[in-house]
Amino acid sequence: MSTTRIALSGRGREPFLPPATPPPANTRSLVRELAPVVALAFVVGGVAVAIAYHTHTLLAYSDASSHLFIARRVLDSRTPSFAQLGTVWLPLPHVLLMLFVYSDFLWRTGLAGSAVGIPCLAITCSCTYLSVLRVTNHRAAAWTAVIALLANLNVLYVHTTALTEPVLLAALSATAYFLLKWAQTQANLTLITAALLAGLGIFTRYEAWAFSVMACALVALIAHSKVPEPARSEGLTLAFAVPPVYAAGLWLFYNWLIFGDPLSFARGAGSAFATTTIEGSHMKGNLALSLSTYSWAALDTLGWPMLGLGAAGLLCYLIRTRLRPDTLVPLLFVALFGVQVALLFLGQTDLTTPQSQPPGYYNVRYSFVLIPGVAFFVGYLASVAGRLIPRVLAAAVISLGLAAFAAIVMTGLPRGVDTLREGLQNMAARPLGLPLYLRSHYDGGGILLDERNSEFVTEAGIPVKDYIGTFNGQLFLNALRDPSALARWVIYDKANSSDQVAVALSSSVVFHSQFRLAKSFGTTQIYRRIA
Repeated sequence: MSTTRIALSGRGREPFLPPATPPPANTRSLVRELAPVVALAFVVGGVAVAIAYHTHTLLAYSDASSHLFIARRVLDSRTPSFAQLGTVWLPLPHVLLMLFVYSDFLWRTGLAGSAVGIPCLAITCSCTYLSVLRVTNHRAAAWTAVIALLANLNVLYVHTTALTEPVLLAALSATAYFLLKWAQTQANLTLITAALLAGLGIFTRYEAWAFSVMACALVALIAHSKVPEPARSEGLTLAFAVPPVYAAGLWLFYNWLIFGDPLSFARGAGSAFATTTIEGSHMKGNLALSLSTYSWAALDTLGWPMLGLGAAGLLCYLIRTRLRPDTLVPLLFVALFGVQVALLFLGQTDLTTPQSQPPGYYNVRYSFVLIPGVAFFVGYLASVAGRLIPRVLAAAVISLGLAAFAAIVMTGLPRGVDTLREGLQNMAARPLGLPLYLRSHYDGGGILLDERNSEFVTEAGIPVKDYIGTFNGQLFLNALRDPSALARWVIYDKANSSDQVAVALSSSVVFHSQFRLAKSFGTTQIYRRIA
């Protein structure tokens, strides 16, 4: 009996799924197997990019503009360096964006984000496909999981933007696939690959930190159940743990070296904790509200067909695998549900859905960490249903149902795509005429502003080296003390008490004697030096 069959069947048990198509055995067959998956992901993703580009929603999220701005200023600012990556947000998404933001067109339009997001979509689809194929040994079931991903309009839209979720999903799904493969084959190189991918995931989003901790515990459990020698099982656990722990240590060191506090990302200005501390989290200390709000976010972003099918697939998986250690890897995504609810309960993050009180759209995409796991269980359900009807027919019915739901949602856009609605809400709150005004009136000179009031920078298309912001350190402080010496333009939001430029200059008699108000966009004001 092959290694794969042993892993699937356990000791003397009937395999929980009969083999049909074995996983690819070498690199050439793997490339041939994944080529149509990657091609479909790029085609569908490309259509999504074209729609988002022509509807001007690539930069709808303020965070997307900020990520592009951060990536650009590492290369193009008055103080270019990797210190411009800042704190709070992890660096890998910005490092990937740096490959594309040097093009003014890709940066200004937001297509640099698409250039990162669509390959990440292909990686997520490929790894999910391989995971389902490895467990079910059936291509139709694996394709069903891919269709579940590509038929989700929230998934497609977010992958067209410069948000960080696409990189996170690619890292988590790749790590999960190699962990699953290792659980079945016990190949050391496979475990090391999973560990390195987990280390990369540490640099994407903080959800990957929780994922890595749980994955490390799972590696210890699997190693203990399969390896009789305690020293070797401990060695395998350490082999997996070292890369993510080292990556987390690098991030702590970077924060200490640049910002003087190794936990600056967690408690410094702009962090989720600082934001919820200042503005308050309406879910802090309320477990029922945290659970219901996150559940609604999952339902809204995944859609009831995908979530319902995934839940049914999860139930079948639990019954058939009986929680054997080597089958627990896909459940890591389910565990992230509990992690997110706990963070809401503790007030570390905040989230708002149309069903919450007060209703609205805020961080609804936090439910995206569930997506690779839900897609996996949808594919698994298609294979289980093959015991009642032919597997290809079961996969076709589920896939067509998901595609039909996506088509129905398309007819009512943006209704039904909550990530897009949140982005449009972001757009409505921004001074939309400001980028166009700057593009047509800017005549050189420094532009002084607070980084937290910089959502327009990308669309304005003015080189980042012309801006003087909080990211310039001492230069920014010098400009606040004597703006006329360093800046020709000053932009601030007079209603924002966190805007350092507004706090320092809005009531300054000297400043108003040197600068005149050129244009107002709501509470955001643009001043130009008189002489």
